[in-house]
Amino acid sequence: IDWANAVFYFGQVAPLAPNLRDASGWTATQRYLIALLRYGDVLAQDGRWCKAAEQYQLALSLGGDPAAQPTQVYYDDKCSGVPPEGSVDTQQPVPETPTPTPEGTPYP
Repeated sequence: IDWANAVFYFGQVAPLAPNLRDASGWTATQRYLIALLRYGDVLAQDGRWCKAAEQYQLALSLGGDPAAQPTQVYYDDKCSGVPPEGSVDTQQPVPETPTPTPEGTPYP
């Protein structure tokens, strides 16, 4: 499924005919909300955290399932670079250039 296209097309239909139903009984709005969440997941898989958070925020603002909120918060945190709550960052920052020794030669 091409979730980007689903978001595009349902994003056009849902505001104009929010209660339009397909043969399965799903409304255009319901399809749009699902597309937003799934597209957000695709973006997150690609490491595009900020765009993923935007999709989730939009879905939640349109009345999406509140159970999606923790995922939206996680994507927001990843976007801002904040480590998830309760995690411990044990990695030390790596210097960009070697530190010179007193003799002026870098060490490994």
